[in-house]
Amino acid sequence: MRSPAFVFLVGATFLVGVLTGAYLYSSISHRPFQYVDKTIAISWGDGKNDKAFYGAQVYLVPMKNGFSVRARVIIHDSSRWHDCGELGIVETKEKAVAQWSHIDWQPEGLYIGTGENRHFTPRKRIESHR
Repeated sequence: MRSPAFVFLVGATFLVGVLTGAYLYSSISHRPFQYVDKTIAISWGDGKNDKAFYGAQVYLVPMKNGFSVRARVIIHDSSRWHDCGELGIVETKEKAVAQWSHIDWQPEGLYIGTGENRHFTPRKRIESHR
């Protein structure tokens, strides 16, 4: 039979490992600008009380036969963001830039892209962090 001190030490070590792994996963894997080298457009928009409070980032995620074009809105201090999701799939970076690099902040919300696939995120959803 194991002593209570040994069981406690094993449990505490396990807990420290789990917490360290969770911290590293959240701080490294989900950084707001983790795809900064794949960014095709970025634009800052004003919040209710602050200038340049929100940052819209359009970026590429490599796929087997092209790229997933995704967007997110960085909230003020870069520790929080709103994921706009996948905007579309393209074969080349040039097509992604041509279709999704235009960012337009309007009072009603955020418009990304041009043409019939233009993406819209309502300002109410962007400001839902408040």
